[in-house]
Amino acid sequence: MILSMKDKKVELLLKVGSKGQIVLRKKLREALGIREGSVIKVSLEDKKIIIEPIEWDKELSEINEIANEVAKYWPKGLSAVEAMREDRE
Repeated sequence: MILSMKDKKVELLLKVGSKGQIVLRKKLREALGIREGSVIKVSLEDKKIIIEPIEWDKELSEINEIANEVAKYWPKGLSAVEAMREDRE
């Protein structure tokens, strides 16, 4: 049941199943681009559950940026395992 739709805000009443599951309605999934197999991020903020679709291209780009920054300072030919061993010695 859609309760209100104001300024891109949609409020729905959803019933929680016996295993704590909820079903996101089709219009909501379509609006967010969520399909079967999609990965979503769920967070809790001030007693509110926030569900966000993950944009893999953006996430991978950020990971690549971090990896490139680390690579500037990482010794050539040294694996992470070898680096940890050296650090512990």
